[in-house]
Amino acid sequence: MKGGVILLINRIEILRKNANLSRRKLALKTNIPEANLRRYEAGKTEPKLETLEKLADFFGVSVAYLIGESNIKEPYNKWSKADFLYSEYLRLSDKLETEYEAYLSEFSNKIKDINTIENPNDDENTLNHRIGKTFNLLFQAEKDLLEYKQKHIELEIKQSERLARYEDRTGE
Repeated sequence: MKGGVILLINRIEILRKNANLSRRKLALKTNIPEANLRRYEAGKTEPKLETLEKLADFFGVSVAYLIGESNIKEPYNKWSKADFLYSEYLRLSDKLETEYEAYLSEFSNKIKDINTIENPNDDENTLNHRIGKTFNLLFQAEKDLLEYKQKHIELEIKQSERLARYEDRTGE
């Protein structure tokens, strides 16, 4: 998406200037804070989907055009807009999955580290300590897994709400 951010920045600024609008006027017309518009154009932050939709609606272009995924300026029809919302959901879901896979890899390495330092001369206290560390890691992993599941559920709820808002706007 990094390439998309550059196009996004240029496209928001270009569309704003083509409409002969200052950032201040655009902020007033779209109810997007001027400071946020400045950060988007400077490439310091990336707008949320709702902000992208607001800007796309205002300029009469597609969100895909704003983020550089398409060179077609025309707004999406109802089906391609729903497709975009779904692709955004998949992107966020993939990001969450990648984070969790990295976590699992790190967890696996910690377990290996605990168990590879075993020494035949270890006393019972050392073995019990190692077992305790392993169980602590397992309990932490269970807690973290529940947090990742919660994040995924929240992502699914957010996606459902976005689609419902979209369907309400289109009458579908």
